[in-house]
Amino acid sequence: GVVLSFFEPTGSGAAIVLSSGSSGSTITGFSIALCPFGGLRISGNTTGNLISDMKIYLNGSHGIAISGSGTSDNTVTGCFIGTRTGSDTQGNAASGIYIYASSNNTIGGIGGAMDRNDGGISLFSTSPTADSITNTEIGTSGTSAGRNVITGNSDQNINLVGDTISNTVIFNNYIGVNATGTSGLPQGGNTGIVITGAATGTRIGDDS
Repeated sequence: GVVLSFFEPTGSGAAIVLSSGSSGSTITGFSIALCPFGGLRISGNTTGNLISDMKIYLNGSHGIAISGSGTSDNTVTGCFIGTRTGSDTQGNAASGIYIYASSNNTIGGIGGAMDRNDGGISLFSTSPTADSITNTEIGTSGTSAGRNVITGNSDQNINLVGDTISNTVIFNNYIGVNATGTSGLPQGGNTGIVITGAATGTRIGDDS
């Protein structure tokens, strides 16, 4: 398959950037590795993008960064982030997925894994005046097809930080265990899930 590697874009951009005018894009089926400024960035009021079946590892910043109040309704599914196989150690230098001031995004399942990054999934909205992060879904169904495996990251596996984060659903994930859920894996960080600040409406697990 295709591997985008050692790519150094002009300035400080990620290897692939989806920005204004890129709405509705699909990025699927190849690898991004060893890029100093991160793997993939979605920003600039772009919406409705699908990131699927990717392997994003050993990059110098976030594996995937999604940011901006007009950047919304993006889906990340079936990706290996910080690992190529689900069991090897190939972490990115920052979060596997980093979301800042972006809403209505879905991170979920279909065989993906997030392993050995500096942090797993991070939602940040650290100023009272920052744009809000609402309606994020981490895990999408009650079956293995909708599950994320989030484990072995150096910092928290899931981290919600800020006062303007609301209605986050964390559901049907394996956190801190292997892909079958049968044994624990060493965790570099303190906690599986951390919520800091005045985040509201967070649901962890099935409400049934």
